[in-house]
Amino acid sequence: MCMGWKKAATMICMIWILAAIFLLPVPPSAAAEGNDLGRAQLELLCALVSMSSYDDEINLIVRHRLQEMGWEYEPFWEKSNAANTNTFLVHRNIPDSGQEIYILAFPGTSSVKDAEVDLRMHRVPFGGASPQEFLEFAQRKDLNTASYPFVHQGFNDYTWTALFKTPLKDYGNGNETLGEIIAGKLCGEPERKLILTGHSLGGAVAVLAAARLADMGVAPEQMDVITFGSPAVGNERFARRYETRFPLSRIVIDGDPVQGAIQSVHGGYVQFGSRIDRKQNRNSKLFAHSMAVYLDDALRNFYDARKDAGELSTHYLENCPSVAARVYVPYMDIQMDKEIAGDESYMREAVKDIICGRISQPVFGEEPEKAGLSALCEKGKSLGCDYVLVEDFRGTRIKQERDNFQIMMEEMLYDVDGHLMEMQSNSTTTKKMTPLEAAIYVQMAGRESREEAMERHSTNTLPK
Repeated sequence: MCMGWKKAATMICMIWILAAIFLLPVPPSAAAEGNDLGRAQLELLCALVSMSSYDDEINLIVRHRLQEMGWEYEPFWEKSNAANTNTFLVHRNIPDSGQEIYILAFPGTSSVKDAEVDLRMHRVPFGGASPQEFLEFAQRKDLNTASYPFVHQGFNDYTWTALFKTPLKDYGNGNETLGEIIAGKLCGEPERKLILTGHSLGGAVAVLAAARLADMGVAPEQMDVITFGSPAVGNERFARRYETRFPLSRIVIDGDPVQGAIQSVHGGYVQFGSRIDRKQNRNSKLFAHSMAVYLDDALRNFYDARKDAGELSTHYLENCPSVAARVYVPYMDIQMDKEIAGDESYMREAVKDIICGRISQPVFGEEPEKAGLSALCEKGKSLGCDYVLVEDFRGTRIKQERDNFQIMMEEMLYDVDGHLMEMQSNSTTTKKMTPLEAAIYVQMAGRESREEAMERHSTNTLPK
């Protein structure tokens, strides 16, 4: 099994993680939390993890953001004639709670091999309670779709390759696959829980993975499945058998054609679970199926829920600051083109969260107008701050491209004596991301320069 760089070290680390998985209680399902903020933060967490499972510039930035918040990634790569799979086991110890959260995530279509999986729409029988039985059952020719669960062959191939093909030789007796290890831990500790998530193809695999774990004895209350733009994976018999075996939330953006594509092209596939319909933000013209659109929706939903709740406590998304400094941020001058001006309040909240994620003691001001530098520094001193951070964001339409905008951040960092410590400018466009995500991207892109300037001025940093 290919485990990527530094294979031996990674394998040892993975073994310890798998050995410890679910040994501490985790929060109950978001559905049981009984509040909109709890559900919104879990959906945002799953959207961030699903976005980060792809390999692209914006996706890696999201992964870095999660890692800065304390989330750890363990990648698993597998290959077979039918599929090349990526699986991520993402986990975090929740500060001051003694709790851990585990997420099993699968990326969507990102390669020619993945496209072949999507197009392998022939239905195969779905049954069994072990990897060998899963494989044998799918090869049976004596069953019919009227009486037995049948599923999409490509999605089934991907799930089997990712979780049930190769034993992890350095774990236990060396004969168990990743899926068997997870199922064994869950069945052995019935109060433990796993969240499964994915976008598009990844969402389909998350559903099939949950169904396999259910057939291996995992109880419904031990799993929570959240998907984004996922197509149907099986026939009516499959849906009816598994609709009570685990909770499934399917988030669907209005206009996304993929979630219903297989039903239209190849009859007999049906959806199940709770469908959550969302409208695409009018400030973005990206393809409705894009994970960027789903993440944008999850961000807005989260900030709306947090505002309505009147609280900032979000244990899934708590920060782990690494720079010990008291920084005064007097205002954020955010001015977007009128077409995307509706994003400004969300951008302000997102940028604040990023600053809080890196700096231990930020102090945010509410000045409606810009003041002179000397006045800002005096205010910073009176607040006991070490630095003054001035943030300016601009969003302008790119000529000849009606729906593409350039998002630019200009930033100045001063000490409280008025000395310029760092000045930078970062920009990107909304060609592959939404305006809100572009603001997050340029802010994240500037964090290293900002923090290096602080480190040059002071060695007072927290352990990383």
